[in-house]
Amino acid sequence: MRVLTDRGAPARAVAVHRAGAGAALPAGTAAWLAALEAQDDRVALAAAVREVLPGATSGDLLRQLARLAARAGEAELERQALERLAASGGAGPETQRRLGVLAHLRRDRAAAERLLQAVVAAEADDYESWTILGDIAAARRDPSAARQRYAEALRRLEEAADRSTRARVLRAHLLHGLGREAEAARLYEALLVERPRDRSLRADYVALLMEQGAVRAARAALVLP
Repeated sequence: MRVLTDRGAPARAVAVHRAGAGAALPAGTAAWLAALEAQDDRVALAAAVREVLPGATSGDLLRQLARLAARAGEAELERQALERLAASGGAGPETQRRLGVLAHLRRDRAAAERLLQAVVAAEADDYESWTILGDIAAARRDPSAARQRYAEALRRLEEAADRSTRARVLRAHLLHGLGREAEAARLYEALLVERPRDRSLRADYVALLMEQGAVRAARAALVLP
C-alpha cells in the first residue's frame, strides 16, 4: 500500500486495505491511513480514526491518528488519541501543549492551566503557552496573574525574534492584554494593511477599539475593503 500511495494511487491503496480488512499489521494500517490522507476526505479520515483508535497502542500510530483527527477537524478524537499517547508514556511537551490548547478551546480552564503550566515549567521559552495562560487568568478576572503571564509571553516572543505574521498578531494581542493600547492599535492597523480581508484579525482590532470606547472607529473598521 505504501508503494501505491507513493505512486499517486491512494484510492487503490484504500481498496487494497478494504479487501484485506482484518489485517492488524501496524505498517499496513499506517499505509492505509496515509492513503486516506492523500485523498483529503475529512469524513473518511474521521471514520478511519474512529475505527483504528480503540486498538492503537504504538506511539507512532497514536501520533498519526491525532494528526489525522486534527486535519479532519475532529478535536475530540484528537484529544482521545493524545491522551492515550500520554498514558503510554510517549508524550513530550508538544503533546502536553496540544492537550492544553484543546482543553482551552473546550473551555476546560482548569485542565488547560494544569497542562500548560507543566509545559512552561519544562520549556520556559514557549510564548504561546504563556499567552494562553494569560488568557485563562484574564477570563477568571485575575488581572495581576494575567499581566504577569502576558509580560512573560511578550518577553519570550521578543527573545525569539520571530517576525512572522502569526507572531506579530500574537504580539498585538499581548500588547492589548498589557494595556499598551496605542502600540497594539498601530500594529493591528499595519497588519490589516497587509491582510485586509482577515476577518479574525479585524475582529480583534474592533474588540480593542470597543474596549477603548472608540465606537465610531470600531464601526469603520468593520467595513471590509
